Amino acid sequence: MRDDAEYADLSNLFLFEEPARQPTPPPDARLLTLFRVGKLTTDRFEELCLIRNAGRGGVMANVHLPLLPRQRVRIELGSDRQFWGAILWIKQGSAGIGFDYPVDLDEILGRGDLRDSNRRSAGPRLKIDCSAKLRVGSRYYGVRVHDLGQTGIGISFPGALKAGQGVVVTLEGFRPIEGSAVWCRGGSAGIAFNQPIAFGDLTHWLVHMFGKPCVATHRGGR
Repeated sequence: MRDDAEYADLSNLFLFEEPARQPTPPPDARLLTLFRVGKLTTDRFEELCLIRNAGRGGVMANVHLPLLPRQRVRIELGSDRQFWGAILWIKQGSAGIGFDYPVDLDEILGRGDLRDSNRRSAGPRLKIDCSAKLRVGSRYYGVRVHDLGQTGIGISFPGALKAGQGVVVTLEGFRPIEGSAVWCRGGSAGIAFNQPIAFGDLTHWLVHMFGKPCVATHRGGR
């Protein structure tokens, strides 16, 4: 039987930074239907979720995490687009999430910032710890994974990579993925995949590796 105390209102137990709350806005009837992958973070777990509907007041998403009404969460749609809110309802693998303040739909879609139109969006990433192989030309390196998303990966790498240099990453228990180096410094490197990993494939791999489609935000190890 589930220990109800474990999943009680966790608003006073959060260990990660959040801005001061603002009053919840009234519902907005204007909704945008979309199928976009985002990251949902609680005080204990983070997962990639499929956002189905969005409005100025919040989103509806397909989720796997054990959530409760009024639980505080953060939705991330990109490295520069993070929105705080609370769970409004949960039903059959879907959740309604209300934002702390109204959000412009262009901000949700990432159309509001044109300062660097050539910059490739990193997309939401999960912080994970597992092994992988990196092929650079004819050489292979064993590396550790720091973070992973559909569009790229962060790894430990003591060598040197040039921006744009082609590589192949093979995650433990997954197929080889072609990509190119975005940055390399301080013993780490960022790799952008040539083609995004399908959401279903990535979720299946997380279950295979970690036993569930989400990862702990505070953990001592795998």
